[in-house]
Amino acid sequence: MRKIYLALIIFICLSIILFVAAFFYIDTHRHTTFLYNIYKNGRPFATVEVDKYNTEDSIVYRSTTSTPFYSTSDIHKRKISVEKKGLKVRDYNKKHLGEGVSMDIHIRRVDSSINFLAVGHSNFAYANRLRVNNDFVIFEKDAILSYFNLVDKYDFKKGGVQSMPALMHTYTFLPPYKSDIRLKLINEELITLGNKRVKALHFSVKPPNEKEIKLWINRWTHMPLLIKAPQEDFEFVWSESLNEIYAQRYTVENELYADREIAFKNKDIVLSGTLSTPKTEGPHPAIVLVWGPGPVDRNALGIFTDMADRLAQHGISVLRFDKRGVSKSGGNFARFTDADLIDDINKAVEFLAQQDDIDKKRIAILGYSEGGYHATAVAADNPGISACIILAGIESLHLPDTDLEMMWSFDKSALKWDVEYLKDITKTARDTSAILKGGKDWTILLQKRVYLKKCRMDIERKPFDIIRRLKIPVLILRGKKDTVIPQEHINVLEETLKQGGNEDYGIKYFNKLNHFFGKKMEDGIHRTYISLDNEVTDAIIEWLDKKLVTPPPIEIEPIEIDTTEIDTIEENVKDPIITEKEVL
Repeated sequence: MRKIYLALIIFICLSIILFVAAFFYIDTHRHTTFLYNIYKNGRPFATVEVDKYNTEDSIVYRSTTSTPFYSTSDIHKRKISVEKKGLKVRDYNKKHLGEGVSMDIHIRRVDSSINFLAVGHSNFAYANRLRVNNDFVIFEKDAILSYFNLVDKYDFKKGGVQSMPALMHTYTFLPPYKSDIRLKLINEELITLGNKRVKALHFSVKPPNEKEIKLWINRWTHMPLLIKAPQEDFEFVWSESLNEIYAQRYTVENELYADREIAFKNKDIVLSGTLSTPKTEGPHPAIVLVWGPGPVDRNALGIFTDMADRLAQHGISVLRFDKRGVSKSGGNFARFTDADLIDDINKAVEFLAQQDDIDKKRIAILGYSEGGYHATAVAADNPGISACIILAGIESLHLPDTDLEMMWSFDKSALKWDVEYLKDITKTARDTSAILKGGKDWTILLQKRVYLKKCRMDIERKPFDIIRRLKIPVLILRGKKDTVIPQEHINVLEETLKQGGNEDYGIKYFNKLNHFFGKKMEDGIHRTYISLDNEVTDAIIEWLDKKLVTPPPIEIEPIEIDTTEIDTIEENVKDPIITEKEVL
C-alpha cells in the first residue's frame, strides 16, 4: 500500500512539473524577442529589439530601434497588429522620439480602406477612409518589422515569385504610398552570422522603382536572419546581443572666434543657444539664424554649424538657438503657434542688441526654408533688423521630420509621385482642412488627442503681405535642384518685393545644390549632418559686407555769412535784438 501511495505522489509531482514546463514552453512561444544590429557602410549604425506576441486571434510585432547616428531621432518605436485568420493587418503605429519631442503615425484598417493620422511638431494630418487593397502588408525598407510581415504573408507551398500589395509610409505628414512588393524565393544556402554558419532561405525583395533587397530567413522558424540593401549600403544582422554605439554631434571650432552658451527668456520660457563672436575688436555686425520646419536645434542638421563658423571667422557675430521645446530650450513642442516662434526670434534679436560687442545698427536675420516666413515676419516689423536673407524660400510642404534620412529621400523622390498618390495627398489635405473648420484648439482622432490651433493659424498665414512690408535689403538664395520649394515660388517672391516698392534685393541660384545647400555626411563618428557648400557662405558674406556697412558720420559744412547784410540791418535798427529762433 505504501508503494502505491509513493507511486501516486511521484505521479502527481511529475504531472505538476510537466504542467509547469508546458506553461513556460507555451508562454515562451507566446512572447519571443529578437535582437538585430544594423550596419551602414560596414560600420555599426543602429540596433533593433523586436518582440513578437501570439494571442488567440492576432500576432503583434513591436520593435524599438536606437539610432544614435541619425541626425535627430534617437528612438523609433513601431507596432504591427495582424489577424491570425487571413493574416490581415489591423493597424500600424510608429513613434519617433528625440530632442525632447515625439512624432506619431497611426494607420488603421477599416474594411477595404484605412484611416491615417500623423501628429507632431504641433501639426497634424488626417485622412478618413483612403481606399486600399484589403490584403496589404506594411513595408518600410529600414524597418525590420516589415520583413516579418512580408514573410508571414508568403505562401511557402506555392513558392516562386509572389507579389503583395503594400502600404509604404515614409514622410510624416503625407499618407502612405500604395504599391506592390515582389518577394522571390531564390534558394537555400549557408550564411555566416558571427562565428556561426547557418542554413537559411534566400529571398529577393523588390520594392517599386528601387534595387532589390536581399533577405535570408531561418528555414524552420522563418525569422529574418540577415537583410542587405545594397542601394543604401545597410545590413540588418540577427545577433545574440546588441552593439554599444556612440555618435558625436557635429561641431566646429576656430581660434578666430569664441562660442558662448547663452540663454534668454520669452515670458516664462528659457531659450538656449550659441553666440559665436569674433575675437577682433568690436562692435561687430551680427546675424540671427532661424531654423526650418520640425524639431530643429541650433545646429539645423549642421547647416547652421558651418554657417556660424564661416561668418564668425569673417568678423560677423552669429546667434543660433534651439527651437522652443527642443534640446536645451524650454517650452512644449507639441503646443505652439507661429506667433510664439516669431516672439522667440524677436527676443533673440533683442538679446543680441544688448551685447556690448554687437553693433545694434548692423543686425541681419536669415531664415531657412519655412524659417524664411518667420524671419521675414520679424524683419518686416522689427526696426532693429537691417537686412534679411531668405534661404530656399518662405514656405514649403510640411517636411516629414528633421530626420535627414527621410528628408533627403523626400527631396529626391517628390518628382516621382504618381497621379493616384497625388489624389491621396489631396484627400488628406481636404480631410485635415475639414476638421480645422470647426475652429477648435483640440479634438479627438483615432482615440488620440490632437492639437489644432497651429494648423488652423497656418491656413491664415499671409506671407506675401509680409513681403510687401519689407523695406530693408533682401537676399534670396535657391538651389536649382530643390524639389521642396518650386521655382514659381521664388518668382512670386520677387514680384511681391517689387509690388511693395523694394528694389534693394538680390537673387542667387546654385546649379548643383538642392534644398539642403550641401552634402549629406556619414563618417561613422558624427551624427548624420549636412556639410554646407562654401559657395553659399561666400555669397552671404559678400552680400552682408555690402549691406551691413557702418554709415559714415554726418559732416556739417560751414555756412558762410555775408557780414555786409548784417551791417546794413544794424544801421536801420536802433536796438537790434536777434533771437535764437530767428538765427535758425
